[in-house]
Amino acid sequence: MEKEHPRDEQPQDHTDLDMPKGSNTKGEQKPKPLPSLLDSLSDPEKRHKGKKLRILKDKE
Repeated sequence: MEKEHPRDEQPQDHTDLDMPKGSNTKGEQKPKPLPSLLDSLSDPEKRHKGKKLRILKDKE
């Protein structure tokens, strides 16, 4: 019972956090995830924006 509890919570939390973050970031910045990731890494300004968005999404 104890082993099943954390195992069940982990994937749920992961999907919950991944879905809104990925959908929002991809939709707002670029439709393609790869160039978007490379862009945010190359551009410090964009990286800052992404971090801010992540914090806001996490707080919500």
